[in-house]
Amino acid sequence: NVGVRVRLLAGLENVYSTNNGLIFSSFEGGSSTGEPGYNVEGNIYVMGAGIYRFQNERRFPLYVAGNYGASVDLGLQYKVNENLELSASASNFGLLRWNSELTSATIEDPLIEPSQLDTFLTDYIDWVGDDLATMAESRLPSYTTRLTGDIYAGLKYQVMDDQYFGVVANTRIYPNRVDIGASFSYQMQVLEWFNAV
Repeated sequence: NVGVRVRLLAGLENVYSTNNGLIFSSFEGGSSTGEPGYNVEGNIYVMGAGIYRFQNERRFPLYVAGNYGASVDLGLQYKVNENLELSASASNFGLLRWNSELTSATIEDPLIEPSQLDTFLTDYIDWVGDDLATMAESRLPSYTTRLTGDIYAGLKYQVMDDQYFGVVANTRIYPNRVDIGASFSYQMQVLEWFNAV
């Protein structure tokens, strides 16, 4: 058995960032009192779509024009013999193009006094969040994000009547890393109306 599914997508909200060499550092004599100072080198550019609705308590929409994409799912199931069945699938492979309700913020180069260190990170995150929740006065360039794809491969083996052993391996593909996992199962029919796994 082979299956294919294509989905057309409409995006509501998104936050996406690119890291341009961000480095937190400290140095001697950074403040007027001669105490160590702290700063941030490089920057992270953060883009958002639709985030301003959370700030302005607008109603959550069912549909937003302009943020479109597509994805594809593929599946395969093959019965080798009476006892062994193999399966594989690749799902959620696609892209979304963000064109509507765009905002942006940049995390870069603040000078941090030692007295500000305890609250710096939360204050800075709030500031970036405020920028993302404020509609830009000028048109921002659109951007594209990939979906997080999944690949599955598995087998199911009939050990005896109404008893099966199974293995499923899962790979989740992120933009800059891959996570791999696996599961093992044993299924048996205890009663006519009750299965244990």
